[in-house]
Amino acid sequence: MTLDHLLAPDARLEKVASGFTWVEGPAWIPARGVLRFSDIPGNRVVEFSEADSRTAVFSDDAEFPNGRTLARDGSVIECSHGRRAVQIDRSASEPGADYAPEGGPDLLIRPLDRPPEPPRARAPVN
Repeated sequence: MTLDHLLAPDARLEKVASGFTWVEGPAWIPARGVLRFSDIPGNRVVEFSEADSRTAVFSDDAEFPNGRTLARDGSVIECSHGRRAVQIDRSASEPGADYAPEGGPDLLIRPLDRPPEPPRARAPVN
């Protein structure tokens, strides 16, 4: 299996930031025009802005969030390795809003085992 069916024929790889040892959990946040990812050794969350092509530290002492996805309402769901918890940033869907995570302990063994969004209703397949 290849990625050909997922990528546009003219898609190209673009390096948007450097200076990191290893990063995880990238998520594009369309409402804010940023790519949010974790700098794991730096224990911080960083955002790359498409508007000005700059990176900025979004949060320090982040407790190693390494799984991230976007909910249907635009909130960011993150899994924190350090806290062993799932947290939700509902402000991510609002341009210019302050970071406001919600979350608590969960029963996950590995933080990348984030719960998926509930499936959308589909017509039965015969």
